[in-house]
Amino acid sequence: MGFHKQSFIKGAAILAIAGIISKVLGAIYRIPLGRIIGSEGMAYYQTAYELYILMLTISAYSIPIAISKLVSEKIELGRRDEAHKTFKVALSMIGFLGITLSALLFFNAQSFVNTVKNPGAYLAVLCVAPAIFTVSLSGAFRGYFQGMQNMTPSGLSQVTEQIARVVFGFILAIVFLPIGYEAAAGGAVFGTTIGGLASFLTLIYIY
Repeated sequence: MGFHKQSFIKGAAILAIAGIISKVLGAIYRIPLGRIIGSEGMAYYQTAYELYILMLTISAYSIPIAISKLVSEKIELGRRDEAHKTFKVALSMIGFLGITLSALLFFNAQSFVNTVKNPGAYLAVLCVAPAIFTVSLSGAFRGYFQGMQNMTPSGLSQVTEQIARVVFGFILAIVFLPIGYEAAAGGAVFGTTIGGLASFLTLIYIY
């Protein structure tokens, strides 16, 4: 575990560039994906993805900011050991919450898709549910690194996540398309799960 402090401008630039790359990849991705899996497949994909975002909002979106703030405060006081302990406690809490929400979505997928009146999205929901856990953990690591004023891991993991999501999403959608649109949508959205895992492994390696 190393500590590398970056200037605010450099750190902000890294996050901005990573954010732009991620947004561009995400935007470009949906156009050819729609042509591959059609409007029916995209309807299944969109339902699963929206449920994933809902769960992720509960488990991960605000926590990295909180971790970053707490870690940064400890670092400013020269208490790096305490900063690391704070991170580990937060990581455990986020991991528990993430895996709980992943399990909730996975084991209640049928109920969720029936509620939104799109039962064909069942397989896609199953495929995206594990991503909540890994993406939540990635958020905790990003918060830690940002608190240490090192933005490179966050930026790199964002780009890695999007590239894996796009590449594997396309491949799996094409592979499973002969089985049907439900399977193709499941394959496409499983790219999100693989992307989350790629991001997490990238951050673990850097850590």
